[in-house]
Amino acid sequence: MNDKDITSEVEYAIWGIVPDDTEESLLCTRINSSTQAHATRDKLVKNFGITKPRIQTIVMNECPSKLFNSKDIIK
Repeated sequence: MNDKDITSEVEYAIWGIVPDDTEESLLCTRINSSTQAHATRDKLVKNFGITKPRIQTIVMNECPSKLFNSKDIIK
């Protein structure tokens, strides 16, 4: 697998708190590069007053069910 293949399997999402709210919301998805994700985050903060922004990296070739079958999760 080359670098291009790895990059295409990663997606970024931006979360943050919108003005007049107290809980985090998913603000933007399907961002294809870390550089674009950081630029989008900065625009959301500057233009829309988003607070506590964070960028989530999603690896598309990982099975999400692994998260729920983890031994680290307390049931």
